[in-house]
Amino acid sequence: MALAPEGSGSVDVVELDAASHGGVDDTRELRDRAFFAPAQSRYRIFFIIDEAHMVTTQGFNALLKIVEEPPEHLIFVFATTEPDKVLTTIRSRTHHYPFRLMPPG
Repeated sequence: MALAPEGSGSVDVVELDAASHGGVDDTRELRDRAFFAPAQSRYRIFFIIDEAHMVTTQGFNALLKIVEEPPEHLIFVFATTEPDKVLTTIRSRTHHYPFRLMPPG
C-alpha cells in the first residue's frame, strides 16, 4: 500500500534512475547504502529502474560483489526494456522475469 500511486512511500525502497544516474559514483553510493538494515520492512529493496541497461560497465562492476552476495535483507530489481544490453555478468547472476501490461479492469 505504501508504494501505491497514492501511498506514502517507504524509506526501505530506493529508486535509481539509471538513465541519468548510472555511473560508477551513483552505483557505489547505492552499494554503500545496501548494508543498512530496513527501517520498517522485512526487506530493503533497491529498484534500479528506467533503463537499467544504461548503467555503465564500471557502474555494474561496482555492484557486482553485492549482487553476487547480498545481505539477507536486500533485494535488487533491475528493470529494463532491453535486458540484452545489461552487462552479461549481472544477467548471469540474476533471475529474469518478463513483465507485460495488464488489460484495464
